[in-house]
Amino acid sequence: DPLPVFREFVYDPGFAGSFSIKTVAPTIAGASFGYDDLKVGDGMLARAVAEGIIAGRVNEEEWREALLLYCRQDTRAMVELVRWMLACSMKK
Repeated sequence: DPLPVFREFVYDPGFAGSFSIKTVAPTIAGASFGYDDLKVGDGMLARAVAEGIIAGRVNEEEWREALLLYCRQDTRAMVELVRWMLACSMKK
């Protein structure tokens, strides 16, 4: 998780005081790494939906793809941020 590194060593005004991957990734890597267009756009909702599916309160068919898209976006964002950090470290 790149969060500790960003908190300690990176700041961009686009973060607007937040070091959440939801803010950092689109600021550093571009809009395609944002979460605004996702049905599940944050970890709290993802957890609630997953718990609902497990408990049988939420229709898995309706939410499964949304959860997978959210997890995929999180993974893409993490990978891109690590790539960005590696590229920055190579410049020095």
